[in-house]
Amino acid sequence: MHKTFFSILVIIVLSLSSCEDLQYSINKLNSNKSDESDLVFQIYFDKSSDNKISIESEVRQIDRCEVNLSLIMGELIKGPSSTSGLSPILSKNTRIRTISIKDDIAIIDLSKECKVPMSEVKEETCLRAIITSLLKIREIKKVKINIESNPNDSLGGNYDLSNPLDIESIPMAKYIGK
Repeated sequence: MHKTFFSILVIIVLSLSSCEDLQYSINKLNSNKSDESDLVFQIYFDKSSDNKISIESEVRQIDRCEVNLSLIMGELIKGPSSTSGLSPILSKNTRIRTISIKDDIAIIDLSKECKVPMSEVKEETCLRAIITSLLKIREIKKVKINIESNPNDSLGGNYDLSNPLDIESIPMAKYIGK
């Protein structure tokens, strides 16, 4: 009984020291950050020769907001859970081409698969869902949606996406005459 207890205690102590080592490594890596809004990662790449397998790391800084934007957009494309009774707002074939943040504006470049004929109501709903979701990130004040790098396009033919939008400016983006 005492041997079992001692063995479990040794395993716990070793596990905790490993976690501390890992935390120390993460803290050391993150202490080299140039900006508190960045996440710092070590990413590994191939450095193999013809007969020797080898990898080597590069340190990469990724803006936390851009990571969050990517996750949110990915979930919007993935769609709602099957049990929610909600409808998707974008085609599941839509891809995120690029995401960036400049001057408090999230710039989202989507693939052409996001373009589908939509009623005015459906397109406004889609824009409201995207913009409301992304504006939950406090650093973002407006959202600019490009399609295949085209800044003057429309998701469904009813709204002009040439300017960054927030919730209040969506109605003003409606094409005149529609």
